[in-house]
Amino acid sequence: MVRRRRPSGLAYAAPAAVHAPHRVDPLGADRPAHPRRACRAGRAAPARRRRSRAVPGRPAEGWDSLTASELRIVRLVAGGATNKQVADQLFLSPHTVGTHLWHAFTKLGISSRVELTRLVLEHDTA
Repeated sequence: MVRRRRPSGLAYAAPAAVHAPHRVDPLGADRPAHPRRACRAGRAAPARRRRSRAVPGRPAEGWDSLTASELRIVRLVAGGATNKQVADQLFLSPHTVGTHLWHAFTKLGISSRVELTRLVLEHDTA
């Protein structure tokens, strides 16, 4: 005889909670439970605001927009270090170094390490 196991998790939850097309907020107004469900129901999906990570008072572009971590990494890369070498020296992962470089490249409006080196030399000698 084969024994059947009870489903776990949401499959065993109350059917109303699992299959409810929408939920009611504390004030009693109906609202979609999920943006996809709202679209299927013919309603507009609620707008999602993207959080800005910008620091107030810091420019969005240019040399002054770089964070301390980005500056440290930019200077090491301009000195000829690879992402792995920078990561080992700063006790970071190579992925983190790549992310900081990508942010720095975006803020400085450049696309290569050669351009980065030129900018660092211009800035540090000025």
